[in-house]
Amino acid sequence: MVLAALIGVQYCCNDNGQSRGRWAVRRSAAGKWLFDSTGLRPGQKFADGGIEIDRITKDSPPNVQVLAEMRNLFGPGSNAQMTYYETKRGAKVFAAGAFSLAGASLRPNVSIVLGNLWQRLTKH
Repeated sequence: MVLAALIGVQYCCNDNGQSRGRWAVRRSAAGKWLFDSTGLRPGQKFADGGIEIDRITKDSPPNVQVLAEMRNLFGPGSNAQMTYYETKRGAKVFAAGAFSLAGASLRPNVSIVLGNLWQRLTKH
């Protein structure tokens, strides 16, 4: 099974921690609730991450939304993509797209993002 079909993103590459980047908010329906009360708007950057990047592929579900991304992290076209989608059966699937989002959890806007995500994931 291709992981992108389940998780929404697929592993792309790893640079053993040589490069780090900041997620840039993208315009999306799910981003409205994820970034609510953070002050973050499309195009603005937050936190940082890297090491490994994951991104959508042709096997990703068609309703996957890219919430934020680190563009060209390991070179042209190597974009780490933060994604979210919901299945017809009600599963809610989030992928950060790179390591270290949890490591930034004490930053005010990241803690709000994670709180918003947790609220969404635990709603029935």
